[in-house]
Amino acid sequence: MILFENLIPEIDIYFTNNLKSNIMNKKLAFALSVFLILLWSCNDDNGTGINQLGTGGNVTFTMQGTGNQTSYDFYFKPSVDVKIDKIIALLPAQNFTDTAANPNTNYVFSKDSSYTWYSYTGVTSAQQWTFRFSGVLVSNNNPFNESADFTVP
Repeated sequence: MILFENLIPEIDIYFTNNLKSNIMNKKLAFALSVFLILLWSCNDDNGTGINQLGTGGNVTFTMQGTGNQTSYDFYFKPSVDVKIDKIIALLPAQNFTDTAANPNTNYVFSKDSSYTWYSYTGVTSAQQWTFRFSGVLVSNNNPFNESADFTVP
């Protein structure tokens, strides 16, 4: 026959061990979460990335990129609706400049969308690009000249 008094030490051990296990599970879950966040924030193999904003006037441009050495696309997203006359892509370390004139300067580049023009080849990790945008704001037709930097992840 098992007396109730004899069960108390077993119950106490069960709850103490269960509580320790629960605390360890929470610590492990927290550590795993931090590890996954750090892992996802690191560079990935296909060279995708989001980088700095260009600033200076009433518009900024968010730059992104995705691809590999064979085909890399740069994307830009304006902070407000704009009409762009031209974009100049610069890679100073390689003495490379590419000017893309917009054939339709009445086209509105929406603040709600990202845009690209064409793919580049030979883009490698750690390259530091600068993009210069010129055009007018849709809201008031004021001209702008803005730059945005992008470092390839």
